[in-house]
Amino acid sequence: MMHNESETLILALQYLDYDEDTGVFRWKKKPNDRVMVGDEAGSVRDDGYRLISSSFGRGTAGNTQLLAHRLAWMMVYGFPVPAMLDHINRNPSDNRIENIRPADKSRNAANMRNKNPRSGYKGVTFRDGPLGRKYIARITVSGHIYQIGRYDTAKEASCAYMKEAMSVFGEFARAD
Repeated sequence: MMHNESETLILALQYLDYDEDTGVFRWKKKPNDRVMVGDEAGSVRDDGYRLISSSFGRGTAGNTQLLAHRLAWMMVYGFPVPAMLDHINRNPSDNRIENIRPADKSRNAANMRNKNPRSGYKGVTFRDGPLGRKYIARITVSGHIYQIGRYDTAKEASCAYMKEAMSVFGEFARAD
């Protein structure tokens, strides 16, 4: 049986304590025989996100898997939980509520590390073509790529990218 969001929140509040300052979830009630009261809930996946998996005492048929940052948002702010949440410091296992904010796909991507290996800068590619050797600054917004300009140095192109990223993404813009 799948839980809807309100059932999940009610059960989570019964079984889990969440510390907003540390981002840690601890069991306050045993969901099964494998965990003890006070144990940190969940495990960290290979991609760094903490996943809390529990039947909340309802047996394997009621098993629920929750991403900790989504559960944190739910426990602090209630519903609706935004479709996408962003970890401000880019550490997916840091689930302090001050480190989690709503985002759309473009803003979430703007906060990711994504340096071009050839130029060494995010949003900057290198072209060696008929117009000479140039560094191209470009930005992706809502799935569309926009060219910002052509520059003689990677640093100039990076500065142009950051100026545009700050204009488009505000606090989500990151150079690295």
